[in-house]
Amino acid sequence: EDCAASQRAAVRWKVQLGVALFTLQYALSGVLQQMHIVGWSASAILWICALAYWGSLDRTRTGFITSALTAIGGPSLEYVLVNHLHLYCYLAADCQGLCSWIPAVYFMGGPAVGNLYRYWAQLGEDDAARRRRNEQRRRREIRQNEWKGIQERSGP
Repeated sequence: EDCAASQRAAVRWKVQLGVALFTLQYALSGVLQQMHIVGWSASAILWICALAYWGSLDRTRTGFITSALTAIGGPSLEYVLVNHLHLYCYLAADCQGLCSWIPAVYFMGGPAVGNLYRYWAQLGEDDAARRRRNEQRRRREIRQNEWKGIQERSGP
């Protein structure tokens, strides 16, 4: 059941909504900071958003696992970029040079990117199916023309 759900066709409006909500969640992290809601309080709010998002736009075990791995892997990579390579920094870091809410943002990115990928893959399949149909039509026309030629040559 989970496999069939994860392979379902991505609907354009759902993909657009998902990417928009993901973007809004990231923006919310800045709004919360401006409102002096930071640290674990901001993290709790953003986790509620992320889990509600997953529950409404994905609901698959595969999606949850992908989101969870993204929530672990993204901040792990950022940890290296911030603390070892010193490529950037968070202004309101509260946990090892990172913001404690960043895993929730990565988690929410999982379904957004997953649905976007499914949508793009579906478009590719549609293009491939269209090419196959055109090729079949062309071959059918060739066979029909060959058959007409045979009939004309054999005459009455």
